[in-house]
Amino acid sequence: MKNEIIHKLHAVLAGPLETEAEVVYLLVEIRKYLDHVRGTQHFPVLKMYCNWVVHISTDRYGRGSILESMDNVLALNSTGEFGAGLQEAFDIFSFDRLRNELNQFLQLNSLPTNLVDDSAWWGQFLHLYVNVVSQCPLVFKDQRPSGCRFAATQSRI
Repeated sequence: MKNEIIHKLHAVLAGPLETEAEVVYLLVEIRKYLDHVRGTQHFPVLKMYCNWVVHISTDRYGRGSILESMDNVLALNSTGEFGAGLQEAFDIFSFDRLRNELNQFLQLNSLPTNLVDDSAWWGQFLHLYVNVVSQCPLVFKDQRPSGCRFAATQSRI
């Protein structure tokens, strides 16, 4: 199964991605491969971006995930205690982090890296990706215990 996915990834990476469907397909196949090899812990940012393209809203996530970390930082924001943690959490959403993890994944699996190496290909990929997720909010919930003096809040990015 893993070899079949790698073969499919080779085919989709043969040229620049031109449609939203190709972007979604690429990321879904990457996520399937990561799940097969239990490799999601090595690519947490890539995993988050792969998940985002297939959910209408990301309001549920696992323990230890990037989104849980972001939720915790946003909860601290309401207490005024967040500081550098907020910058670190938002750095996770940097397209540079996505590009770096995607490049590592492609190299690790001997896949073509033109998508991340060529600025025009990368720009087109980001344009298409943003079109796909623009109507799919990331939802963060302040999940502190109810005894906390701050009311629960919900934010969308």
